[in-house]
Amino acid sequence: MPLRQVRLIQAWIEIHREELMADWTLAICGETLVKIDTLRQEKPMNPRIIAVTAHDDYTLLLTFANGEVRHFDMTPYLGYPAFEPLRQVAFFKLARASHGTATWPKEIDFDPDTLYLEGRPAKLEEQAA
Repeated sequence: MPLRQVRLIQAWIEIHREELMADWTLAICGETLVKIDTLRQEKPMNPRIIAVTAHDDYTLLLTFANGEVRHFDMTPYLGYPAFEPLRQVAFFKLARASHGTATWPKEIDFDPDTLYLEGRPAKLEEQAA
C-alpha cells in the first residue's frame, strides 16, 4: 500500500480512536455498531485553500477561495504518526497551498474541510500581515 494511503489510514484511526473503542465494546457485547465517518463524506464541500502561511507556533494562516482567512492550530495533530515530520518547525514552515488544501513535502496534507470548519476567523490586522 502506498505510504500516503497508510498515513491517511493512521490519521483516521487516531482521529476516530474513541469511536473505534466504543464500537469495539459494542461488538464484544454483540450489539449493533455505530457508523463512523469515512475519509470521504458525501457532503457539500467547503471553500478550498488558495494560500497558506505557516508560523513558528504551529499555526497556519489560511486564505480560502471565498476570501475568508482563518487560523488553524496544528499542535493537537502533531502527535499523530502521519504528521510527525511537522514537529520540526523548519519542515512545518514548508506548508503550501496545493489542490485546495495545506500540503507539505513527503506527501503530507490535511483535510481542507477540517481546516475550514475548525479554523477560527482571522482578525483584519492579521489578514494584512
